[in-house]
Amino acid sequence: MDTTALKQQIGNNIMNRYSQKSFLDRVKRNSGSTKSVNSAKTSLVYFNRFCDSVYGKTPEVVVSELKISIKENPESLYQFIDDVSSFLCNTTKRQSNIPDQKLSVGTIKHSLTTIKQFLRHSGISIDSNMVKQFVTVPKQVKERIEPVTLPELQRIVDSADKKRKLLYIVLLSSGMRIGECLRIKKSHIKFADDIIQISISGKIAKNGHGRITFVSEECRELLKSRLSEIDVEDFAFTNGSDLEQNERTESQYLLRLCKKLGLDDYETDDKIKHMITLHKFRKYFSGIATSNGMMMEYKQTLTGWDSFGGTYHQFSVEELAREYKKIESSLFITPEFRQKTDLKEKDLVIEKMQLQAQKITSLESALDQIKAHMKN
Repeated sequence: MDTTALKQQIGNNIMNRYSQKSFLDRVKRNSGSTKSVNSAKTSLVYFNRFCDSVYGKTPEVVVSELKISIKENPESLYQFIDDVSSFLCNTTKRQSNIPDQKLSVGTIKHSLTTIKQFLRHSGISIDSNMVKQFVTVPKQVKERIEPVTLPELQRIVDSADKKRKLLYIVLLSSGMRIGECLRIKKSHIKFADDIIQISISGKIAKNGHGRITFVSEECRELLKSRLSEIDVEDFAFTNGSDLEQNERTESQYLLRLCKKLGLDDYETDDKIKHMITLHKFRKYFSGIATSNGMMMEYKQTLTGWDSFGGTYHQFSVEELAREYKKIESSLFITPEFRQKTDLKEKDLVIEKMQLQAQKITSLESALDQIKAHMKN
């Protein structure tokens, strides 16, 4: 190979190394998620749009010229990133039923983060402190979100088909993410006399930490029926193999169901947003656990949340099961199961009162004997 051809080959290798394709390959290797790759692709589409609109050049040429500019004036990098941020604030969504629908603040921040990652991948060093100083990013205003209520959940579960009824009760009583739940196989589920255990491997957990969680007795019969129909390595809560498409399908199904029930997205007069999503099922579990006195460490372990210090708590299965059983009845959704719980609680109250009555009777009898003895 002659010198010219060798230089051309080296140049091509460098270009390939810094290309958007190699960046997306890196995202895929890092996350293992098609969803993350698709999200990064969308951000790069906005970046490519920026390069064409502002410079009339391809992103490869823009990045090459940016590197030269940075050597002459390092602060030009942060002006460039600020220009990208400004462009994103004024651009519209790739696909939308509303032609002029602007990007949300969350989308702008996520896209800007991805674009900065791509610039770093392209060999450009970015100082986060300089970004804070020179780049303006819109603030995200967060209104208070109305939590989902038990009566709403009862209507949803009652109106859902058999497969979704099981899925919803599992999500509500375990605190699992929908992505984790749809990746659970029959072999991950273990039945005991008084509790149903689910093992979530690190490969399917969002944060990479394997853990144990539980589902309530309310779904025992539905779950047994479902598992009797499938093989040991089949997915327990979906029939499909495209799991990310299945996530979208389940989100869309819930959206349609809520609309049918009149529970779809709305905003109250005092700006309280109320939209029922599958993620809110996870929040519902968390709220029930907290209101019933479960310690934060147990809740974090069951739901797969890291603590503020990045610590992942370790408890035995027996200890976690004991703590879960304390709140299990409060996680029941359907009226029939809640009525059973109410009856059990009433029986316990009656039994306690009877024991107290027996103690009082015994004390009165002992007192009478003492009085009789004193008279004699």
